[in-house]
Order: sequence, then structure tokens, then C-alpha cells
Amino acid sequence: MRLAVWSGAGRGRKARRPGRAIVRRWGLAACALALPGPQATAQSYGTATVLPLPAGATGGSASLVNADGTVVVGNAGYPGVIFTPPAPFAPGTYTPNRPWRWTGGAASVDLGPAMGHLFNGAAGISFDGAVLAGTSSSPFSAGIGWRWTADGGYDVLPLPGAAAFGGAVTGISVRGLSGDGLTVVGGTDGAVARGFRWTAAGGYENIGLPAGNAANGLPWSSSIAVAASQDGSVLAATLSGSSVTTTQRAARWTAAGGFEVIEPVAGFERSRSHGISRDGTVIAGDLLGSGGAQQAFRWTAAGGVQPLGYVPNGTFSFFTGMSGDGSRIVGNSGRDGAGSFQVPFLWSAADGMRTLDAVVSAAGVELGGLALIRANGMSDSGSAVVGTARTSGGQTIPFLLLFDAAAEPVLSSSFSTTTRRSFAEETAVARSFATTVVGVLDGRPVFARTTGDAIDGSAGLAAVADARFAMQAAAGLRRVTVDAPVRVAAQLTVTGTSETTRDVVTSSVVTVNSIATHGPTLIATGDRGECTVAGTATAGPSGCSRPGTALIIAGSRTSINTHANTLSDVMTIRTVTTHERQDETWEVRGRLGNQIGTVHALTGLVALDQADRFVRRLVELDSTPSGLREMATGPERATAGGARWQVFGEAFGRQSGLGADASRGIARSSGDLAGLAGGIGYRAAPGILVGAALQWGNSTMRVKDPIVPERLAVDLTQIGLFGSFRDGPASLGASLAYGTGRARTGIGGAMAGRGVTTFSAAARLGYDLSFGPLVVTPDLGLRYGAVRAGGFAEMGGSVPLVGSRETIDATRGWLGVSFAAPFRHDGMAFAPRAYLRLTHDFGAAGGRAEVAFAALPGMALTAFGPGIGRFGAEFGASVEARLTPQIGIFAAYDGRLAERFQSHTASGGLRIVW
Repeated sequence: MRLAVWSGAGRGRKARRPGRAIVRRWGLAACALALPGPQATAQSYGTATVLPLPAGATGGSASLVNADGTVVVGNAGYPGVIFTPPAPFAPGTYTPNRPWRWTGGAASVDLGPAMGHLFNGAAGISFDGAVLAGTSSSPFSAGIGWRWTADGGYDVLPLPGAAAFGGAVTGISVRGLSGDGLTVVGGTDGAVARGFRWTAAGGYENIGLPAGNAANGLPWSSSIAVAASQDGSVLAATLSGSSVTTTQRAARWTAAGGFEVIEPVAGFERSRSHGISRDGTVIAGDLLGSGGAQQAFRWTAAGGVQPLGYVPNGTFSFFTGMSGDGSRIVGNSGRDGAGSFQVPFLWSAADGMRTLDAVVSAAGVELGGLALIRANGMSDSGSAVVGTARTSGGQTIPFLLLFDAAAEPVLSSSFSTTTRRSFAEETAVARSFATTVVGVLDGRPVFARTTGDAIDGSAGLAAVADARFAMQAAAGLRRVTVDAPVRVAAQLTVTGTSETTRDVVTSSVVTVNSIATHGPTLIATGDRGECTVAGTATAGPSGCSRPGTALIIAGSRTSINTHANTLSDVMTIRTVTTHERQDETWEVRGRLGNQIGTVHALTGLVALDQADRFVRRLVELDSTPSGLREMATGPERATAGGARWQVFGEAFGRQSGLGADASRGIARSSGDLAGLAGGIGYRAAPGILVGAALQWGNSTMRVKDPIVPERLAVDLTQIGLFGSFRDGPASLGASLAYGTGRARTGIGGAMAGRGVTTFSAAARLGYDLSFGPLVVTPDLGLRYGAVRAGGFAEMGGSVPLVGSRETIDATRGWLGVSFAAPFRHDGMAFAPRAYLRLTHDFGAAGGRAEVAFAALPGMALTAFGPGIGRFGAEFGASVEARLTPQIGIFAAYDGRLAERFQSHTASGGLRIVW
């Protein structure tokens, strides 16, 4: 057998992308060195060759070998160059690397870069070594895929279209090549990560994702093809869900059958593929677990996952290459932490895992002082292994081993244990818990759960969290202040005792011997169990509890059995355990605070208030000293050529307050209203007045919550019609109005806006009673208003709310009396007036809104305004001064009182008649 060795880094303990490894500076001169053969007295079954690197290379690695070991491909690094990437990235110095190809002799060929890229790496080789595939990239750019042939050089693969892969593809990563050199496999980069296979004839084929969900219950999110069978019909792939550390899975894919997911065995969390046999029936890769656990595996449909184990004293292993029939696998194994080491291994179905050093030694290959440190790949025939070695001078070089399998010694392994025992006793306490968590909101239990965990255990903490959630659910929109859990009862009970024994290994020493035996003979391999006498350099163990597996050595063969014996000092400990149960009751107490979202309940109320003021003003225009009736010199002038047209304009401002409502958790509020109004009237006939008016108003309301103040602003523009009829002392008036505007709310950092429309109407009936200069007018009336508010969704804040479109309405009836006493002074007419009314509200008295938390849209909640009393009083006074027969000015005060409500309005304006 012949062995060829070249320098290079293969697959490491962590996942790598083939062809992307950064080449270290080794300072090796390009050379081809045939190492000395074995001594004349020993038979050699192989050769070793150090491979040359291209001229100018500062270092390099070899990672691919063709089917019979006659072509080797690797990567080489070159002196740093200054590279200027696209803006806004700054120029920098980078070490370029390019693939090289060796076909024998003293030189290897630099294949150059693909499309001028700095970083170029080969990831796949055909059986005959004439076709390669790989990936190239530059700093701050996506990767491109390529296929190289000995005749034509580089052929860059086009990027796949978005339609075939469900999203934009910005780059690809090539991971393998079929044995016939026609099928390239890998994965996409960009909006989606999907595995693919590509042929010149058919282009890209998206291998997609499996049906169903990954291990975390969520859909699969990515796939990548890593290797292909000889004809490219079967792929090895790796799948991932949203959490790679728990959902990554190796898989076998065919176009007809889709994915066959390979689940990890017990003790591991995930699996990933790295290789496939030529017929596609064997998949190989790595099993991975928490804490860095890693072990190479081999899979078949019939046998499932077969972990390949570790070398002696090893705690990890990983796959780097496999023969075409899947019977031989190479990789690396070792230990992390204290006593760390890593060596290459060769695994076979017959002999299991052996160090590559043991295989080389058994083959009689003289390495000339080289130390094998890493295996990177294997040929399809299984007779060629490539890897990395270190010279006696500390240089790292690539190597190639070629074995003569027919003359190879029969390698096997066996293992046994011997034990020295001591004894000890100890006591222990095992405590179980029955913890009851009760949620109490304002003295009322709303939650109770008993768990088998302490209060600070996972189940106890979950119960406390659920108690808090239950209190918030019971509180609806009211804030809840929750105290830390308080233990209110505890009892410790002894429930019994038990005894157990266990063995503790206090020290362990492993002795490894290679036992050579010439055939014909029968040897024992595998597990020999517990032995009384450990094996030596010349004989196997004796007095063993297991016979092992018999292996027949033919007369023409030599057996080399690597036997490992573990000598353990074991202490048998007898433990007496007292079992206790701790019963505890904990209370999680909460107190109700103020309501969240009061401003949404007040939106309709504030808009109704503006609408009510407008129609009330219009319905009284022809019945008060400030009305248009006083602008004429008398009703008789309507038919005698007197004043028929009348206009007015006024400004008004209001301050209002809403008292706190402790029963609903509503804080007190204060508000302001400012606006302008104007109108025109026409006296169509004696006693008949009709007209139109316009009002704009801006209301603000501030909910004075000490924790999170809330604010509301309503802009509303209304247009109204009015009319009145007077017959002697009796008068009748009516008005209606329509308005549109917008409401804006703020609750801490949560902001929202919604449209509002209003409709309102009013009617009034009065009768004047004259007592000299004093006119007393009893009257009664009815005012109606409806508000339609659009939906809203708050933005920002810690607990934003959403609300749907809703309509509220209210009706107010009143019964009252007014007093007027017009008089003249210095040629001017004055009309003072005062009034008092008792009111009763029907419909919405305090406001309400149907809302929900944005995070829980299915939980319908109701925000309330304060409970305003339905009975109330309206009162006010006004005075008008007529400066000329055509021009008058007026000022007025209007107030309203009800339970939890008060408002005070001042207005003033100008009226003109002609």
C-alpha cells in the first residue's frame, strides 16, 4: 500500500464551510518528497509522500483526493494584498488563497482565482479527479459557485432565480460534487437558505424543506446539501429550525422520496451530515450535544445511527472522509481540557476505531520522523487517506497515505477493566415539596395552585407568575400592585427512610498495549468485561467476565490487537436517606390601582359636550337677550321693511372637572374647551326666524393618574340649522347639528388617534310672564346627541390598547326659569338675564369604551368614565349692550353641576342686524 501526505486543515470540531478555511503561514518550500521506506527486515504495506505547494505559496492544505489517490486537491495561501471593497467599507490587507491540484511528480498546479476573488476553495472532486467544484468570495461580498474542469478551467454557476427558491438569492455556497462530476450541491444565501443541486443540463433544483415541524414544534427554516452520490441522485443534507442548537438534523434526500430525517441518539441534541456513499445508502457525519459533546456517526436505513466512539482516552470525535462503499471512515478524535490531545483515526466496520498511527505502524510505513496530527479525507477506494503531519522541526505539512489492503495486517481492539474496591457510609436528606400559591386581590382570592416544587423552584416561580397574571386578568383595565410572595403556613413531615449503594470511581488509569499474533490463531476482541489480570505487551488479559468476540487469523496474516485496560479504584458508598415533605402555603397579594384607558371612555363624553353646547346655543337664540330676536326693533318690522337679516359671532372658553370614582379606579380629571361660533338668521315672517351657524371647538382633558397620566384632545367642527316661532308670550325653538373631527389620546408613551362624528338636536318651549320691567320665562326642553368614534390602535408604551368603532348617545331633559330685565341708560339698551334649570340625563352618563390589550386582542375589556350623576343643575347669567340700533355686544357665563362633574363657561361676542 502507498501513503501520500499533504498539509492542510480539514473539518474541525466546529462546523466549517468547505473551501473557506483561512490558510496559515507555514513557510514551506514547494516540494515533493518520497519518505524513506521501512527497514529491510520489516514488510511494508504502504508509502508516504509529502506533497508540493505551488510556487509563491506561503502555506497550504490538502482536503480532496480522487477515487484511486492519483489526484490531490488542496488550498494554498499567498502573501497579503491590499483590497479595496465597495463603499462604505475601507480598504484593508487580506491573505488570498486559491486551490491547487497535484497529479504526481514534484510540482502542483495553482488553479488561480475565480472571477478575481481573493478567497477560493474547492469542496468536491470527481472520481477521475478531472472535475472540481467550489466557492469563491471577496471581503464584504457574497459567495459564488463554480465548476472547474481540467480541459476548460473555471465555469461560474449563475445565481438562481427568486421564484425557484421563494426569495432573493444573493450568493451560494458549494459543498460537494457527484462522483461523475456532473452534479454540484450546496446551499443558498440571502432571503432564504435552501439546499440545491445543479447540473448544466437542468440548472438549479431547490431541495426545499421537510413537511411538518422541527424538534421545537416550529416549521423547518433552512436546508443545505453537503454531499452527493456517484450519479447525483441521492444527497446528504443538513436541516435546521429556528433554533439550530436543538433542531439541526442530518438527512438523506431523493427527488422521489424527499427527506429522510436522521435523529440523534440519546445523549445528543442534534446531528449533521458531511458525507455519503457512492450508492447513497450510507450517510456519515457528526452527533452534537451540550457542553461541546461531539461524536462521528455512520447511518444506514437498516441499522440506523451508529456512533463511532472515540480513540482511547478520547472524549470527542468528528468525521472528515469516507470510502465509496461506506465501510471505512476517517476523522479526528481526542480530548478537550486537561490532558487535551487530538489524533487522526481510521474506522472500519470490521475493526472499529483505530488511531491512524496504529494503522500506519501495522502497515510498516516509515514516516521519517513525521507526526500525524490530522486526517482530512479518504478516497473512494478507501486505500488513500489525506491529512496533516508535523516535521521534527515543527513545520506543518500535508501527507497522502496509500495502503495495500490485501496485505494489510488484521487490526483489532479489545478492552477490559480491573477494579480495586473500598467501602464507606453516609446519610442524606431527601425533601419533597407541596407548595400552595394563592393569589389574593384586594382581600379576594382569585388564584390557587399546588405544585411539587419549592417556591423558588421552576414550578413555584411559574405558579407565582400565573397568580400575578390571574390578578391582572381579574382586574381588567385596572393596574395591580403586587407584593412579593409571603409564606403564611409551613409544616415539615418525615415520611420514611431508604437505603442505596453506589460505586464512585476515585481514580482511573488506562494502560494500552499492542499485542502482535501470527496466524493461524484465534484471538478475543471487543469487550472482555472485568478481568483479574490486565493484558501486557505480549499477552491478553485473563480471568475476564466476558469472552469477547472471537476473530480467526489466517495462517498468512498477522493480527495486531490494541488492548486497553482500565484500572479503577472504586469506593462503594452506602447511603441512608431520610425522606421529608415540606408543606407550605404562600400568598401573592395585590392591590387594585387606577384604570388604564380612561381617556378612551371620555372621548365620546367630551365630543357630546361640544355638540350639546352648540345645539343648546342655537335653540336659545330667539329666546334670550343675547339672541337674534333682540337684534330687531320688533316683530312688526319684519313686515314693515325693518331688519330681517342678523349675524353673530362669539368666542367661548370652558373649564371643567370630573371627580375621582374610587369604585371604578378612576382618577380625577380636568379639562378645557376653547372655540369660536358664528351664524346668520333670517326673519321670514313675524314671529318666524330661521338660520344656520358654524362652531369650531378644541377640548382637552387630563386624567391625573399619579403613575401614568392620561391626556385627550378633541377637535370638532360643527354646522347647524335652527328655527324658532313666537306667538305673543309663547315661544318654540328647535336646532340640529352635524360635526366631524378627530380625537387624540396619550397614555404615558402610548399614542393613538381616531375619527369622531357627531349628530345633535334640541327643542325648547317657553312662556314669558311680565311683571313690570321684569320678564320671567318658565321653559322646558330636550337635547339629544350621538357620537360615532372610529377604531384605534395605540403605538408605543408598555401595554398599548386597541379599540373598535363604537357609537354612544345621550339625551338631556330640563325644566327651568329665566329672568330678564331690559333697561336703557345714556341712550343705550341693556338686557341682563339669569337662568336656573334642573336637568336629567338619559343614556351615556359617564362614558365607556370597548378595548383590549394589543398583546391579548381576544380579551375584551370595558373602560369606564367616572359615574356622573344623572341629575344636575344648569345656571348662568348674561348681559347685552346695544351700542347702536344695528350693533350689539354681549357677554355670558354658564355653569353646570352634577355628581362628580362641574363646568364653567365664559363667552362673548358681537351681533349685527340689518
